[in-house]
Amino acid sequence: MAKMLKFVTFNLTSMRARALYKAVLALYLFVLLWLVLFKFSLDLSVTEYPARTLNLIPFAGIPNDNLSETILNFITFIPLGLLLSVCLQQAELWRKLTLIFVLSLVVEAIQFIFIIGIADITDLATNTAGGFLGLLLYAAGNRHITKERLDRFIATTSTILLTSLLGILLTGTVRFLTSPPGGTMPVERFEEKSMRP
Repeated sequence: MAKMLKFVTFNLTSMRARALYKAVLALYLFVLLWLVLFKFSLDLSVTEYPARTLNLIPFAGIPNDNLSETILNFITFIPLGLLLSVCLQQAELWRKLTLIFVLSLVVEAIQFIFIIGIADITDLATNTAGGFLGLLLYAAGNRHITKERLDRFIATTSTILLTSLLGILLTGTVRFLTSPPGGTMPVERFEEKSMRP
């Protein structure tokens, strides 16, 4: 009876942990899509482009002006590999990598279809590579740390970072929305307005 009770308690704890990990993954995906598609903006007109743009030349123009954005894309997708490893314990590595690739492909397609960004094959490659690194980091960490501790560490760290980031962004958004009409004005708009007759 005691063993059965212990088994049931362990299963309930495990189920709650898995539910928490999935919630953290959902929160990460929300922040990721908000960043990639809308650049953390609530004004959707900011993300509109004059025409659909599709770049099929890998790593074109990176030495000039896109290196920092490419690195950021790579880093941003690393947690996806880590969290997928936490949530999809039974899935094989190639299946999780396929999910990362498909998600990145869907994001690029959305940017192209709705004209809210530049669909770039470089982003597809770096996003997938970042997620793949996350998968490898989890596999490497799992050799030295138990799955329970590793999962708990990844989920806790991700939750703290994501909630902190959302708090900062939402605080800035509230300040922007509640600022008086005659308050601060961007320099470009101020100069443009002052030059009008």
